[in-house]
Amino acid sequence: MCETFLRRAAAGNAASGNGQGFGVINFNGGTISGNTASGNSGDGFFVLDFPVGNTAVFSNNSSTNNTLEGYNTFLGGTPFDGSTTNTGFGNGGGTDNF
Repeated sequence: MCETFLRRAAAGNAASGNGQGFGVINFNGGTISGNTASGNSGDGFFVLDFPVGNTAVFSNNSSTNNTLEGYNTFLGGTPFDGSTTNTGFGNGGGTDNF
């Protein structure tokens, strides 16, 4: 799952055994909440950018036992809401919580 998120919702999905769990290019708005990424050979969740002024909700996701990072926010930034509610453990590159 890799795309630009603009006012959409992704909830209750699972990504397991993939190269990349969930990937988002520019997360400007919408919701990614309650998803699970586990056992992927890349990152559990990869977000290229949370642009300044975004209205994105990124909350209550779980990332476990991925080869690279649990949460990789490549260019940084933070979502409008939910940035301390994402959990995980056992990810190879660290970043278990976001």
